[in-house]
Amino acid sequence: MIEITPTMKRFVVFTLIFLAGCGTNGDGPTDSVALLTPEEADELRWPESDWLNMDRDRQAPMGPKIVIHKPVPQNADGRPILETSSPTSFSLSFEANPDPVDMKSLSVRAGRGLLWQNLTPRLESYVKGNSVSAEALTIPEGRFVLKISIDDVNGRTTQAKYRIHVLGG
Repeated sequence: MIEITPTMKRFVVFTLIFLAGCGTNGDGPTDSVALLTPEEADELRWPESDWLNMDRDRQAPMGPKIVIHKPVPQNADGRPILETSSPTSFSLSFEANPDPVDMKSLSVRAGRGLLWQNLTPRLESYVKGNSVSAEALTIPEGRFVLKISIDDVNGRTTQAKYRIHVLGG
């Protein structure tokens, strides 16, 4: 069995990000992007009872600080909920803690149980400096969990889960 190292994972993510960006002119995306397709949403949507009782993150961040700007996080039981409708704006930034952020290590995934979908390539063209800012992202209605991971330049990682509730129109 082949052991997949963190370096191998990063190489695959960077390759996918590069390939996803090959179709743009460098000025950033012009159309809306589906953060989750309807088929992915059907697999990754959480039942309300499980979503409300999701485990809390138990680790103090060792790496960069993750700051969500849009949708504005609401706190419920000390756990952030991002409540929005589709299409939505998605904006977050990363702050040094204390070492500089390694944006090449960014990972954004949506998942449930053992099934996690890598969303990083869909957001690559929205990365500017130490932030990600996207307008008009489409997400099907439902309750989902996003897992965001980022390293600093010394390899210290911060990983956080965010519940997102996409309201129907």
